[in-house]
Amino acid sequence: ISSEPNWLALMGNYSLGVVIFMGTSLVITDVSGYVLKMVFMNRKSTLSPETKKADIQIRTMIALIMTVILFLVGAVGASNLQIERVSIPIKGLDPRLNGTTIAQISDIHLGPFIGRSRMKVIVERTNQIRADIVVVTGDLADSTVDLIG
Repeated sequence: ISSEPNWLALMGNYSLGVVIFMGTSLVITDVSGYVLKMVFMNRKSTLSPETKKADIQIRTMIALIMTVILFLVGAVGASNLQIERVSIPIKGLDPRLNGTTIAQISDIHLGPFIGRSRMKVIVERTNQIRADIVVVTGDLADSTVDLIG
């Protein structure tokens, strides 16, 4: 792995995530507001301009709060390495293989956003497990070989 992620690329990626989360949150609040109005209001009644303004402000604030929560959950989830120990009984397994440990690493995504230091942490955590076999599943890289190094 040739280098650490470019901070400008990271900020662009995070900004794109925020825009996507905000757009999704606005759609959710607009659709739910529309449904609630159709269910609980008389269809012939109209809202005063002050009420409409307050409604828009409340929905925007809810969308903003949803965006912040989604962003934080995503950021924490992406930075959290999870180790889960699972025993899988296999009927008819050769007794010599009993107790064999397998470390599965998934979705590393080496490339513009995951660099040398993150990969070092992944390797160290995997080595601590002292598994007999290590398998890599999911997306290993998000870039071309020449960019990864």
